[in-house]
Amino acid sequence: MHSLNNYILIAIVGVITFFLGFFISMLFRKKKSKTFEDSFSISPIPDEKEEHRAPSFSLLLNQLLAIYRNLLICEGVVYLRLKDSNFEPVAASAGTEFNNILIPDTEGLYGILKSEEKEIIADVVQPQALKYLKNCTEPYSILFYPILRRGEVIGMIAGHRAISNPFKEKDVLAIKRAARFLDELEIFASREQKLEFLRLRWERMENGIHEMLKQNDPTDMAGETVRTLSEILPLKMGFIVIQSSLYDYASLITHGFPPPEMETFEPNSWSYYLFTHQEESLYLSKEVGIDTRMPILTVKEKFPENKIVYLQKLVSGNNILGVAGAIGTPSEPFTEENKSTAYHFLKEASALLELSLLNISLQQLAVKDGLTSLFNRRYFTDRFHQEFSRAERTTEPLSLLMIDIDHFKKINDTYGHPIGDVVLKEIASRIQLSVREMDIVSRYGGEEFCAILPSCKLNDAFDIGERIRTSVSSKPILSGNTPLEATVSVGISSFPEVAKSEKTLLSSADSSLYEAKKSGRNRVVIAKK
Repeated sequence: MHSLNNYILIAIVGVITFFLGFFISMLFRKKKSKTFEDSFSISPIPDEKEEHRAPSFSLLLNQLLAIYRNLLICEGVVYLRLKDSNFEPVAASAGTEFNNILIPDTEGLYGILKSEEKEIIADVVQPQALKYLKNCTEPYSILFYPILRRGEVIGMIAGHRAISNPFKEKDVLAIKRAARFLDELEIFASREQKLEFLRLRWERMENGIHEMLKQNDPTDMAGETVRTLSEILPLKMGFIVIQSSLYDYASLITHGFPPPEMETFEPNSWSYYLFTHQEESLYLSKEVGIDTRMPILTVKEKFPENKIVYLQKLVSGNNILGVAGAIGTPSEPFTEENKSTAYHFLKEASALLELSLLNISLQQLAVKDGLTSLFNRRYFTDRFHQEFSRAERTTEPLSLLMIDIDHFKKINDTYGHPIGDVVLKEIASRIQLSVREMDIVSRYGGEEFCAILPSCKLNDAFDIGERIRTSVSSKPILSGNTPLEATVSVGISSFPEVAKSEKTLLSSADSSLYEAKKSGRNRVVIAKK
């Protein structure tokens, strides 16, 4: 018996050594980034054949219980864990079947073990008291040994033998060592599980950031963000609303449901509340949503009644960019660990979203006129060439309007350049409102504007020109309390009705503008065919 105990102890030491080796390898498994750029790179995920995983805790537990069975020379050993004031069988040695039941920690021998926190040996125990054993029809001799952690019972090892060979005090010493090791193993497994959770969390966040960096458009980046959010949280539906006045950008991206018809946050919604208040995030249960009668996103939403909701503000520095939302159900709650992961991921994602918004803003500045916010001459030149090439290829008409403010030098000389800037901005706004959504309006230089009208015939272009002229002349421009009268002259040409080439289309429109000026101003003139 003494020799057998030594072999078993050697086996236990071997298992401990294996776990320590695995634990150390896990700690040093990931390499540190060498440079700032490396921190944005993702190493390829190793092939499953190369991945070294520890055996599952349940498998090791069953193997250990088999060792304990041999150590005690008994018919079977069962491990019962204490959970919510009940002992629950969770594992057994090979050949021993157990029932999935809960045994109150105040019942019979189980209650004595819990209250006295020491082992129990009983020579004869009837089958009804061993309800955790499946198909138990005869009495057994039993040895119950508590597993203690910080002075409290967290479970027990239960061994049973035939009553002809009852347990003795000498068996207690062996099982005492076994119980201590089992507790240490469970602690280790819990920590290893935590490490695995952290590894998966980092991997998902890293992959999500990697996919975002592949995108250039903020809406596409937000789509990758909400997709990664669905991997972090067990959500059924998700959304991201980007609403930035700083970058003049608005977008709605949904996951798991079609996007509703909304251009901005709806007042009296939880998303709007978070967007306009100090909180960084909100967690809403079913009761909160129902008691306030406030929708999450829009009054037309069709989220489940028994929903749980996690909302987080998208913030980069001092800039609020929007709100991300995750909709789940109580059957799959959002754990604190998962919410923490989502929080840190969305913080990083917000910074990348702002970089994308800033990039778009800089691109727009490169093609926009700083005063009027219309496209500049450089953009007009490139776009005009593109539209004319398309018109030639498709045989679609293309019209061009040249617009000039009448007597603008007089306005500057009389009222000063600041007032002249007010006039330029207001007339630019009226021109933009007078054309179609598909038309391209640019500031051509000084007080001159031009408008490219794709798929627009000459007569239709004349109607648009008249609409612009009337819009400017029919209403004075206010500068403070001073009303200023202003008019514009408009010259029009069209392909292929008037001009047959890109160069002649531009020159004929300019010539017709000159004719409008020459013939009295405040009028629209069509180029001659």
